[in-house]
Amino acid sequence: MRKIIRVTIIIFFFFFISNLKAEEVTFMQILENPTDLELNLKYAKQQEIAGNYKSTIHTLERLNTLYPSNTEIKIYLLSIMLKMDSEIQVQLIIEKMLNDPNTTDEAKEYINKVMSEMYAKKNKEKSDWFTYASIGYSQTENSNIESVSRSSSMWVEDTRLNFAADSIKYDKTYSRNGSFTLGKKIDKTSAVSLNIGLDLITQNKGNTSQSDLISGSLSYSKNLDKHFLLPYIFYSRPNNRNQKDSNARGLGFSNSYFFNKKNNFSYGASFSNNVYDQTNTFTTAKKNSSDTYAANIAYNYNLTSNDKLSSKIFFNDVNANADYNSYDTYGLTLGYSKYTSFGLLKLETTYKQKKHKEKDTFINSTIDREDQEINGQILLTGQINKVLPFLKNLDKNNSIFYTLKYQFIDIDSTLINNTVEKELFTYGITKKINFND
Repeated sequence: MRKIIRVTIIIFFFFFISNLKAEEVTFMQILENPTDLELNLKYAKQQEIAGNYKSTIHTLERLNTLYPSNTEIKIYLLSIMLKMDSEIQVQLIIEKMLNDPNTTDEAKEYINKVMSEMYAKKNKEKSDWFTYASIGYSQTENSNIESVSRSSSMWVEDTRLNFAADSIKYDKTYSRNGSFTLGKKIDKTSAVSLNIGLDLITQNKGNTSQSDLISGSLSYSKNLDKHFLLPYIFYSRPNNRNQKDSNARGLGFSNSYFFNKKNNFSYGASFSNNVYDQTNTFTTAKKNSSDTYAANIAYNYNLTSNDKLSSKIFFNDVNANADYNSYDTYGLTLGYSKYTSFGLLKLETTYKQKKHKEKDTFINSTIDREDQEINGQILLTGQINKVLPFLKNLDKNNSIFYTLKYQFIDIDSTLINNTVEKELFTYGITKKINFND
C-alpha cells in the first residue's frame, strides 16, 4: 500500500506540473500571428523558461524590427544576451539603445547598471582562483531500514531463525550536509580543485543508519581536443554510531570523449583501500578491511537538446581480509533524462549481480551467496523558483535547489538473509554559494 501511495504522489506531481503548461503558445500560432505583440512575447517567455534561448532571441529580434520604438523589447533582448554571456551582442544592443532617442531614462539607468556589472565581472575573471560551497538538508523515508528479509527469517550458523519481533522496518533519516570547493585554473584548458564535505545522518527511531561522514578529494581536470580527463585522489572517514568505523582512501581517473553534439562516451577506473577499526567492542572488524578495484564504461545519446538516453556497464572486485567478505559485482544501468521548465527529470534502472568468493560459515556453511538486485529510481531536481515562482524574491540569484526522489530496491539472494525489498522516498533542499560572483 505504501508503494502505491508513493508512486501515486509522484505521478500526480508530474501531472500537475504538466498541466501548468497546457495553455502554451504553439509555433503554429506564431506563424499565423507573426505581428501579435502580446502573443509573441508570451511565446518568447515560454522558450526562455524552457532554456531555448536561441528561439527567444529570434522572436525578440523579429519583434524589435516590427516595433523599433518599443524599449521593453530591447531590454528583454538585452537580458537574454546577458544570460547567454554574449558580450559582443550585449555591447551592440547597448550602443544602439544609447543612440536611440526613444530610450527612456529608466532604460538608460538599467544599461548603466549592466555596464557596471560587466566591468566588475571582467575584473573578477582575471583571477584564476574559484571557490564554491553548498549546504543542504534532506529527509528520507525508508520502508525497510533494517533490511528485514522478505520471509522475515535468516540463517545463523546453519539454523533458520526469525528476525527479532522489535526489528524496525519503516523509519525516517535526516541528512545535513555541506561541501566546500577551492580550485585554481592552471591555463585555459586545465584546473586543479580541492573538495571537502561533511554529512550528518540521524535516524528517527533507532541507530542503524546513524552516521557522520568526513570526505575530501583532490582532482585535476584537462580539456584535450574532444576529451575531458579527470584524475583524482580521495579520502573518507565514516563514523557509524554503535557500529564498526572505517576509513577509505584511493585514487582513480575518468575520461569523457565527445564524438559530436549527440554522442559521447566515457570510461573510468579506481582503486580504494578500506580499513576498519578493530576495538574491544568490534574484535573482528579488520576482517572487513578490503581493497576494491572498480571500472565502468558509459555511453550517452542526446535525442534532443533536452532529452538524453544513458547507459553504463560497471564492475567491482572487492578483496577483503576474510574471503567470505570478498565479492565481485557487475551490472548495467539504463537511464532517460529530460530537462523541463521545472527542472531535470531522470528515470533510471540498474541491474546488478553480486557473487561472494567464499561461504560465510557463521551464516550458512553449505550455501554460496549470490545476489541479484533491481534498483529503480525517479528523480526530479531543479531550481526551486521554477516550481514555486512566488519564492523568487527570496532567491534572486536562483541558488536554491530542490530534490524529489523515489527509489525501489528488490534483491533476490541464495541466502534468505539478503532477500530484501525496500522503498525510499527522499525530499530535500540545497543552497549553492558561488564566492566568485
